[in-house]
Amino acid sequence: MKYRTLLVGACFLAGAFSGPQAWASSHREAPLIANDPLADNTDVYAFRCPDDPNSVMLIANYVPMQFAQGGPNYYSFGQDIRYEIHIDNNIDTPGDDIIYRVTFTKMDQDPTTFFDIRLGLENGKTTYTLERSTDGGQTFMNIKTEGIVPPPNIGPRSIQDPVVGLNSTYATLMSNAFHATSTGETIFCGTVEDPFFVDLAGVFDVGDLPRQSGMPKDALACLNVSTIAIKVPISTLQKDGLGVNMAADILDGNYVIGVWASASRKKIRTLNTDGSEAYTGAWVQVSRLGMPLTNEAVVPIGSNRCRMQASFLSARKKQRRATPKAISVSPHCHPAITRYAWPHWVSTARSSASRSRVIRVLMCASTVQRSIWRK
Repeated sequence: MKYRTLLVGACFLAGAFSGPQAWASSHREAPLIANDPLADNTDVYAFRCPDDPNSVMLIANYVPMQFAQGGPNYYSFGQDIRYEIHIDNNIDTPGDDIIYRVTFTKMDQDPTTFFDIRLGLENGKTTYTLERSTDGGQTFMNIKTEGIVPPPNIGPRSIQDPVVGLNSTYATLMSNAFHATSTGETIFCGTVEDPFFVDLAGVFDVGDLPRQSGMPKDALACLNVSTIAIKVPISTLQKDGLGVNMAADILDGNYVIGVWASASRKKIRTLNTDGSEAYTGAWVQVSRLGMPLTNEAVVPIGSNRCRMQASFLSARKKQRRATPKAISVSPHCHPAITRYAWPHWVSTARSSASRSRVIRVLMCASTVQRSIWRK
């Protein structure tokens, strides 16, 4: 039997597929990063919380196309990887202004068995540390340690049984995975159903999108992703620490942020004779996401494709232009999403959503504006 959980943020990106342009997602998009799924970005979302208008949700998804029944090596986050969400809130400063960094650690509580869960113990038990930088990445401070990632929803015997399982419900395990930080944020990290809708078969069938015959098919239906979701007070993201009540109007430029996500690994990986691995050297960005389909639909197949895509994924946003180029605006939330509010994410409802390379979030009003920054 297949067990699924769905990430339902209260609004995702308002205006998804709201015009003639419909941006798709980035799942297994480049040859090199496709071989490193633990570090592969799939989507990044940013929106104002409908249930808490003084906060913004930042969501970065990784590890594409996970089968829920994929035991015994169930999907999760990778160790020795830096997962980061980058925020640009000041047009007068180069690069990022705020960075959230998450790193994960795994532990086997019962290494005598091949079961992931047995007798109240958990193998592959995953915890994390959340760090925050407010000076563009020069320094970081820990704002949450020993955060808990829910175990895979293996089945009722593993989760609910009071003897051989965890003597819990999966809803309780999910609820317990929402953590408050020392600086006012709330964070959840775990495996959820991919909320994105995309007809991948049609996209790559010589651009048969929308389908010339037949209905589109959701290639991501019933597949999971590993998500990092952080609820952040608007006053934390606003460059001067101001609350939303200080915004002049809906178009106040001081309440606009840019958001993108990345994953980084250390430069050198050593395979030891005892089967262990060691990672050394400087950290290198191996994946980034803000604008979708760059690697899939822009970079051509050819002798330099791997090099070009690796260069794109490893590049960092060095500077910004003063004026972003807007591609779509919508003041409405998707009706299939607005029923759900943080932290009620466990659901079987699905929705389509899209996002651009850098997402502008108008924090002073219940609207989301998507745009592309020019380099």
